[in-house]
Amino acid sequence: MNTRRTGIITFLLGAGIIAVASAKPVMLNTTSSEPEGLYLVVKREPAQVAPGRYVAACPPMSPIIHLGVIRHYLATGTCPDGTVPVLKQVEAVAGEAVHYSAAGIAVDGRLLPNTAPAARDPRGRPLPHYPFGNYVVAPNQVWLLSTFSPLSFDARYFGPVPVADIKAIVRPVWTQR
Repeated sequence: MNTRRTGIITFLLGAGIIAVASAKPVMLNTTSSEPEGLYLVVKREPAQVAPGRYVAACPPMSPIIHLGVIRHYLATGTCPDGTVPVLKQVEAVAGEAVHYSAAGIAVDGRLLPNTAPAARDPRGRPLPHYPFGNYVVAPNQVWLLSTFSPLSFDARYFGPVPVADIKAIVRPVWTQR
């Protein structure tokens, strides 16, 4: 048995044990947007979230999300737009200042790593981004980003997300980070 296969089997067995032991739902992240691995659902449909928390959220229905589905940046699922919830970190909350430019996204003056938008996707196709500018996060909205991956499909393309679209707060339990 090869090492990768053994690792996957071990991972899945561990995930099953953790899920049974915790009696809480778990989420498996297999995308490179955030660390791959197992995440424990801490709270479903939260009324508010704090910066730095990982969440599973339905992205807002928009032409860019539709493009993301067509190009397979997002998998199909149960969200109103036809996608699966995305796993991202909350990087900006109500009242915080967001400056978005070709250099990336800065929150309250702090440039976040790996948030510069790509002009083209990995296959060389043009990739539209959310409009550059200065924003103040509106009440009941958040900016969901990945500072882990420069290729993440997140707020740099679809903008802020209503807190009501967050399906769960999750916590990494067993990841490859």
